[in-house]
Amino acid sequence: MSPESSTESYSAFARIGLRENPGKNLNQATCPDRDSNPGHLVSRPDALTVTPQCAVSSTQKFLVQQHITTSKHQANKQLNSKQRQLFLTQPTTSNVRSEFNIDLCRSLISADIPLYKLKNKVFREFLEKYTQHTIPDESTLRKTYAPSIYDETIQKIRDEIKDSSIWVSIDETPDKEGRLVGNVVIGLLSEQYSERILLHCDVLEKCNNKTIVKLFNEAMGILWPKGIMYDNVLFFISDAAPYMVKAGQALSVVYPKLTHFTCVAHAFHRVAEVVRDNFLK
Repeated sequence: MSPESSTESYSAFARIGLRENPGKNLNQATCPDRDSNPGHLVSRPDALTVTPQCAVSSTQKFLVQQHITTSKHQANKQLNSKQRQLFLTQPTTSNVRSEFNIDLCRSLISADIPLYKLKNKVFREFLEKYTQHTIPDESTLRKTYAPSIYDETIQKIRDEIKDSSIWVSIDETPDKEGRLVGNVVIGLLSEQYSERILLHCDVLEKCNNKTIVKLFNEAMGILWPKGIMYDNVLFFISDAAPYMVKAGQALSVVYPKLTHFTCVAHAFHRVAEVVRDNFLK
């Protein structure tokens, strides 16, 4: 094709709102919806290049116009618009939060009812019958609603503690699967009685002084995300296990006003175990 004919061809496509396929055969034009409709092809036998677009011979431009008005083209265009991938910032139906679901999730957690109980058919039917709401799957509550409730709860704890002095207690216990779960409980040091607060839980790889120190620091970071108030942590309470004693010594270096107390009840329990071992009868 001569330069003059290619220019005329390009001008002809421009007049009808079509685009030539750059870098390919000049006898090929692209459907104006090719960006939103990839893989949709209209081809002619004399087209030298077939690309994943709508392509016809430039000498038969009326075929492109005819193709655009076909029901097949419109159906494929509509199908593609439904299947188009959304950006993370774009709203989706899954991001629509239900006030009922939030209240349901908050109520179950507050009542210590595991979310998997929603899998019980009788329980689901009971809730749907008397609430007149569709009960979501437990995974929906766990992934979509539980994290926001956790954030609300942590913020309430921060608002209550603020910059007050606190005590910290750590203990670990195995769950039913045998994992070592570390629990961090804190409380206000004030003249008035304050409730104990479970601040943080985490699964420990091992139960030693290093994992206890790490757990302690993580909990303080959650409580004071803008900067740990090291001078406000006054007491650390734990059992008298050797690794706890070693952890208390390490924490005292970082927290200058920290005093480590070992639990008296744990000491009595260890004495009772020695007595039982020596006096079997």
